[in-house]
Amino acid sequence: MGLGSGPEIETNEAVPTWEVGPTEVVIQALMETLVDPLLPFTVSNVPPEEDEQISVAKQMHAVVLLYNYYHRKQKPELKFLDFVSFCKLSVTLKPTLVSFMNESEPKDSLSITEKAIKNACDIALTLDASGDFPIIESWPISKVAVLLIDSKKENCMLRFGDVTKGVWSILEKEVKNEPKITPEMLSGDKIGDKRKRNSFKALVYDNDFLNLVYDVVKEITGIVSSDLQHLGAHVTYSLTQEKSTVRFYMMQCSSSFDVKEEVSLKFLVE
Repeated sequence: MGLGSGPEIETNEAVPTWEVGPTEVVIQALMETLVDPLLPFTVSNVPPEEDEQISVAKQMHAVVLLYNYYHRKQKPELKFLDFVSFCKLSVTLKPTLVSFMNESEPKDSLSITEKAIKNACDIALTLDASGDFPIIESWPISKVAVLLIDSKKENCMLRFGDVTKGVWSILEKEVKNEPKITPEMLSGDKIGDKRKRNSFKALVYDNDFLNLVYDVVKEITGIVSSDLQHLGAHVTYSLTQEKSTVRFYMMQCSSSFDVKEEVSLKFLVE
């Protein structure tokens, strides 16, 4: 893929025409909300700073997944856009995105944003919006995520813009484990409607992950493990790495949250 690798686009250059349909309307709306605020005002061939590229890449990753998986899950008649098609349509809809395409060296490699788009397309293709919940038992756990609930079980902690700018998210962190731990190796984890049997090794893995979660909560919020009660764990698919999973925890906190990060559980469910 080599978008944006040629000369700077002239203002009078002919722009490819696209038939405006549901796909284009949805992707344009997503990009206006999530990507537009980070794009330059004019088209340029000057490579953006690396931190700018990373920020735009994260937003485009979200746009791809929202359309190619979640929106198509609701409207399966919409077409899946592969990597090349998504890049071309994105630049057509938002020409200033061109400076984020193929700015890495050598010129035949992918830019940070292109890699994010390709990764998200691969994830969406694997998850398959037309199918049921994917079979994930053998996929390695690549991340832990935590939903913190207050002592009255009325509110939870969400952080704004931590993962994707403009979007609320729970606490999460990538897992670097060797050997790779899969949901099959854990005890009592619910995967779909199945539960795995306990074993000594599984209990050890459980304990290791629980300690990791306590460390993550303390690192991000300052809340210590003595103020937390483990309510349960679940495994689901990851949205950051293809064919990987997330160990999701629910924990009740006896201490108070920052009011700026406190969100009603009713709002979260709705």
